[in-house]
Amino acid sequence: MDENQTDQQAESSEDQTVDAGNQTEEQGLLDGGEVEAKDQTNDESTDADGDGDQSTDVPDDYEYALPDGMELDKNLVAMANPKLKELGLSQQQAQGVAEVHAEFMRTQTDQFNQQIKGWQEESRSGELFGGDDYEQNIAGAIRGFDAFFDPSLRPLLDSTGLSSNPLFLDGLRKAGLQSQEDSPGQGKAADRVKTRSERMYNGNN
Repeated sequence: MDENQTDQQAESSEDQTVDAGNQTEEQGLLDGGEVEAKDQTNDESTDADGDGDQSTDVPDDYEYALPDGMELDKNLVAMANPKLKELGLSQQQAQGVAEVHAEFMRTQTDQFNQQIKGWQEESRSGELFGGDDYEQNIAGAIRGFDAFFDPSLRPLLDSTGLSSNPLFLDGLRKAGLQSQEDSPGQGKAADRVKTRSERMYNGNN
């Protein structure tokens, strides 16, 4: 009787092993977001041997559930899924990998946004570009950009944060001043164009 009771208790304890895990779930001064953290708690059954039937748990395709506003890059998914399947990962294990990646990307985005905010503050109030002369300086920076850059570059500057960087804005401001000095109507810039034209046509009209 005592041996049977002991065996039944041992089998019962093996079936009750459960692990609980907690998974945690962006502009520019030349023109004028945030991802919220979300807690999720999932219960996952763990096989006592650590192997279980994972080979039979491999799905035909993986589906990922991420916090609102977050999604995995389709190219990344297309590259990763075959490898995850080759490794024999279950849907639950693949979901865990996706959550780690999503958390990493969220952290990277938060750091990038904080960097841009820091640049914007420094550009508005720092000694190099901001302070009392900020409005005049930002107008000069816009003038410098318009004089030397194609408008199609504007989205690139915004997406990389350069349009808020005080050093870059100050460079644009200096370029704007140079463009004013070189072209006051009939100035140096016009003379240079005339010289090129004369060279091209050998001085003939």
